[in-house]
Amino acid sequence: MSLKRPAKVIIVGTAHPLQLGKEGADVADKFEAFLREICDNYGIRAIAEEMNPQAMEEGGATSTLGMKVAAERCLPHAHCDPNRYERKALGIRQDNDVLLDGFFTARPEQESRALIAVEYSKREAIWLDRLRGLDTWPTLFVCGANHVESFSSLLASNNIATVNAASDWPQK
Repeated sequence: MSLKRPAKVIIVGTAHPLQLGKEGADVADKFEAFLREICDNYGIRAIAEEMNPQAMEEGGATSTLGMKVAAERCLPHAHCDPNRYERKALGIRQDNDVLLDGFFTARPEQESRALIAVEYSKREAIWLDRLRGLDTWPTLFVCGANHVESFSSLLASNNIATVNAASDWPQK
């Protein structure tokens, strides 16, 4: 009988172009090495990301650095972010759509930012569901730096331990 590992997520926040390896070879190599270090230090058993194949294609990439590290270590990998079609079906608005609507309705920027946070929470709930479906712990989760705090809070409120390994890599 094997013992189930407790749910734990190690979060790395960064910029999406870097996640896609689009910030130059030197920086990409350092980020990849950082992801490997996280895997070693925390005994990572899966890698998941705020990413989807449609976003990768739009970003001119066929892979992410997280996918590369997962493949070389034979770890499961999961894309957790809904694509544009899923977002539309779920009524999740893009940041730019919220900001543009705010511009045309003269909504104060602070209100638009609060509405964006609501849209982020909808997406982050989907990430949580997809991580639960993956059910492999500890998991390394790579996301945009603007999600680290709110996603950590969501995980914690759902009894999933979190470690914020980097709030905005490379700044750490």
